[in-house]
Amino acid sequence: MAEQRDARRGRPPKGLDIPGLDPHLREFARDLGQLKGTQTLEALKRELNWSSSEFSKAFTAKKLPSLALVVALAAHAGADPDEWRLRWAVAYEQLRTAGRTDLIPSRLRPSDRAALQAAAEEAEALLLTIEARIAESRRSALLRAEPLLAELDEDLPTTTSKEGRNAAGCWIDLTDYLRRLVLVFDPRPIPTGDDGHAEIGAVLPRLAGLAELTGLPEWRELADQLGRTFRTAQVTGWVDTDPTYGAPPVYGDEFAGYRARAGRIASGLARTTAYLPPAAVLPPAAPVDRDRYDPPRSKYRSELIGSVALVPVAVLPLALFHAPGPVWCFVLGFLFLLAVSAAAGMRTARRD
Repeated sequence: MAEQRDARRGRPPKGLDIPGLDPHLREFARDLGQLKGTQTLEALKRELNWSSSEFSKAFTAKKLPSLALVVALAAHAGADPDEWRLRWAVAYEQLRTAGRTDLIPSRLRPSDRAALQAAAEEAEALLLTIEARIAESRRSALLRAEPLLAELDEDLPTTTSKEGRNAAGCWIDLTDYLRRLVLVFDPRPIPTGDDGHAEIGAVLPRLAGLAELTGLPEWRELADQLGRTFRTAQVTGWVDTDPTYGAPPVYGDEFAGYRARAGRIASGLARTTAYLPPAAVLPPAAPVDRDRYDPPRSKYRSELIGSVALVPVAVLPLALFHAPGPVWCFVLGFLFLLAVSAAAGMRTARRD
C-alpha cells in the first residue's frame, strides 16, 4: 500500500502551495490530484458522472469530497479503493477534530460511517505518514519563501530611538515593514500618502486579515496588540521643553525596542505560515531620510568623539577662572552624559 502511494507521488501541483489551506486537506488533495493524472475536469465529468465543481473543490483543497467520489476516482485510476476509504476517513476525522466542519461533507451515508469505523482501527500508522508529509511539504514551502523573507528582514526595525514629530513619524519603520510583509501574502493595494508611506491604521486591519488567509490566529493577536500599543505611544513621550515661554512640546520615541520585537514576531509568523502565493513579490520600501530618521553609527561615533574633545576645551576656562566646585560638577557631568548617550546610541544604531 505504501509502495503504491509512493509510486503515484509526483511533483506537487503549484496551485496547492498557497496560504490558507488546511494542511491535512492540502496533502489529501495532492494525492487525489495524482489519481487525476492529466485528465481534464470535463473528461472526468463525462466518465464518472460527477460535476466539474465537485472535482475542482476536491483537487484544490477547498473541501473534502464525498467518499463516493473518492472511491469512484480511485477505481477509475486503478488504485486501491480500500486504501482511499481509509485515507478519506482519516482526513474527515482530522478536519472534524480541528473544528473545520465547513470543510467536510454535511451528511454521511452508511458507507461513510463504515469507513470511519474501519479507520479508527487502522489510522495510527497512516497518520504518522501524513504528518511526516505535512512537515516535508512545509519545509519545501519555507525553502522557496526564505530568499524573499530574508530580503524583507533586511529592513526590520532596529532598537535605536527614531526621530519623528509624533508617534506615527517614529513608527514608520515598523509600519512600512508590515505593509510590505502583508503585500507579500496578499497583493491587494494598501493606500499610501504622497510620500509613499501608509498609515498604521490602514496596515493593521490587513495584518489581522492574514489570520483568515493563513489560518494562524496569531496574526490577529499581533495586530490587536500593535493597535493598543500605538494608541499608548500617541499620548506618551511628549516633553515640555519650555512651557514658560509657550514652546511646543517635543516627542521622544520610547517604543523603538518594542517595535523591534514586534517586527521579529511578524518575521517568525511569516515563516510559520511558509506558503506564499505562487507569484509573490516583495514591494519596494517607502522612501525615508534615514540619516535623519534612523542615524547610522557614524553619527553617534562623531558625537562621542566630539564630547570627549570638549573636555579639555571646557576644563581650561574653568581652571583659569577658578570656577567653584558645583560649576565643575555641572560641566563635567553634562559632558559625561553626552558621551554616555552617544555610546549607547552607537551600540544599537544601524551600520553605515
